[in-house]
Amino acid sequence: MTRTAVSPEPGLFIYNDMQPNSPQLKQLFFDSDIFCLPTFGDCLPMALAEAGAAGLPLVSCNVAAIPEIVRPGKTGYLVPPGKIDQLKNVLQRLIDNPDLRLDLGEQAAQLVKAEHDAERNAQRLLDLLKSIADKSNLEAQNE
Repeated sequence: MTRTAVSPEPGLFIYNDMQPNSPQLKQLFFDSDIFCLPTFGDCLPMALAEAGAAGLPLVSCNVAAIPEIVRPGKTGYLVPPGKIDQLKNVLQRLIDNPDLRLDLGEQAAQLVKAEHDAERNAQRLLDLLKSIADKSNLEAQNE
């Protein structure tokens, strides 16, 4: 999925009209076997969380906060940016091992649910802010 013009190539499917959380995008995740996002600079792409939540094994680059979701051998694999041969090897390993794909995808879904769920994290943040405010109020009363 990209909004950038990409030259057609055999075996390459380009989706320019997908919207976040659209039924078409969700179906594309569910119809896929692997989610691969090679990148030089994305900090923590939402697409990785979405793909993990859909139960896909994740392949991306070891940049910024991506290792928070892509955990080598647990939820997928990381490759250094620009290392095409390493990327090909990781993808081939996943293509050749359907049980490995399923295991990594299951662990990715569990990780996203446990650590990257928006509703759960909003509640955690609200609880943290409330505890800080309560502590400040208590300290102010004791002065």
